[in-house]
Amino acid sequence: MRRLAVTPSTNFLYVRCMCVRALSCSAYFPFIFNITGGVALVQQFGPWFSWANTSRANIFRRDHVKVTDDASFKRLIRYNDFESDPLSTQGCTQPPSSAENAIACRDDLNPINGTYSISALGHRDHVAIDAKYTSYARMANGGLTAATQAGPTYDQQPVFSFSNTTPDLASLPHYGLPDTWKFPWMEVTWN
Repeated sequence: MRRLAVTPSTNFLYVRCMCVRALSCSAYFPFIFNITGGVALVQQFGPWFSWANTSRANIFRRDHVKVTDDASFKRLIRYNDFESDPLSTQGCTQPPSSAENAIACRDDLNPINGTYSISALGHRDHVAIDAKYTSYARMANGGLTAATQAGPTYDQQPVFSFSNTTPDLASLPHYGLPDTWKFPWMEVTWN
């Protein structure tokens, strides 16, 4: 959808949802959802293509109450316990869950020979490549500070490493990139 934007105030979303789930693959605004074929996708493939009923949305709905401070928010936005989380089963047959169905996806961990309702749930070079957020307290001094972490999540999963991944992913061009992606959280400030 080129040349089309919907820009109403999203302040109400923070109150209603506790956070704006920008991590969703579907359009939030009904007009955009409808003109981009969202209804047909939900009818054909199920709630994975919805905004409010994806695994990710359901995990946010369930776990946002656990956020009490920066540390717990960091855990939430890097969460991926797909092998144990019953909400990670959406659209899956064998195996019964997908690393895509988490807050921070790690599709490199899905079995190559899995059976899924859509290919996006399978094994591929698709991961949450970072996390970043800010807060009122971080902006109170007049600058802009954000908490950031580079690389795929490793809170509940192994650290991503080109030398330890599957051959199809290890063979992808990655010249100049680190082999292992285990980076700490950092505070970045712009004045």
